[in-house]
Amino acid sequence: MNWRGSKNNLIKADFKLFRLKPCIDTKSLSLKRTNCALWRINFAYRQELYNVHSTEGAVRVLDSDVQASVQTFKIYELQSQSKDAFDIVLSSGFLAFSSHAGFLQAVDDKELCVNGIMGTSAGALTGSLYAAGYTPEQVLEILCDKIPLSWLQGPSLRSGALGALNLGPVIERLGELLPATFEELPHDFACAVVTSDGFGHGSYRLIDSGPLAEAVAASAAIPFLFQPVRLPQAEGALCADGGKYDRVGLRAWRSRKRQKREDVIPVLAHVIARSSPFSGDDDVDALQQDEKDIIIIESPKSGMSLFSLGEYEAQAAITRERVSNSLIKLAKH
Repeated sequence: MNWRGSKNNLIKADFKLFRLKPCIDTKSLSLKRTNCALWRINFAYRQELYNVHSTEGAVRVLDSDVQASVQTFKIYELQSQSKDAFDIVLSSGFLAFSSHAGFLQAVDDKELCVNGIMGTSAGALTGSLYAAGYTPEQVLEILCDKIPLSWLQGPSLRSGALGALNLGPVIERLGELLPATFEELPHDFACAVVTSDGFGHGSYRLIDSGPLAEAVAASAAIPFLFQPVRLPQAEGALCADGGKYDRVGLRAWRSRKRQKREDVIPVLAHVIARSSPFSGDDDVDALQQDEKDIIIIESPKSGMSLFSLGEYEAQAAITRERVSNSLIKLAKH
């Protein structure tokens, strides 16, 4: 599905549900419950919309049901009062797309209300697509239907950056799939990078504005394996995988929320086991001591390679079932 192509009306039609927000009187509702209710309305229609073969038909279906959605808003709001919204944090993990997709499938299965999404490396790739409105099943297909090596090309000598492979094709593909900027996403989203000096050193930061595809690719640019990506929103600096310093990014996400004076809401974090001893911090025990209202679900490393993603559908299914069992108590809360 091409964001900028003729088919993007289908996704943009889906986003009309989010644009209902200004039309609804939220004086008596918290913003958190408003977002939660809208997420539930969106969830109810999402599968139907993506199963419609005709884009125009999908738009007509949605337009005819918008008023009905508004009328049922109060019902969804009442249901959501006992279920807070959650932020989703997806860790780095070498080519762990199927595990993250399975985690998101479990989140959707439980119809949990998702407020914001933060991702690092593989978590940034997966999370950006989910934040753009793709279903977990679509995210899995997009990221796993081709071997990873086919998304890459040889290093660009003009960039002057160290790295065996260049992420230019990844940026191009993401540009087709995602909106141009973070600001156009229907969900709050951020990804983690490190500014790079070309030798694996730099400072850690979250990117949450400006060009989107380039930032997501930069977050996945493992030092020395991939060339870093130059980001205008990082003052033109070369940027690489944020997992070099912090594989999870939960502290940075919470710090961002506090700096913006936003409500600090519960977080569901999916942490993939490290594939390299040289990766950054991922001490989940320390996280649970330092931060309140967080639920961390751990998964094994993917075991994938640039030459094969193996039985990615089976891995997603296994993760989905395991995470679903972990979320049973949460869904009843």
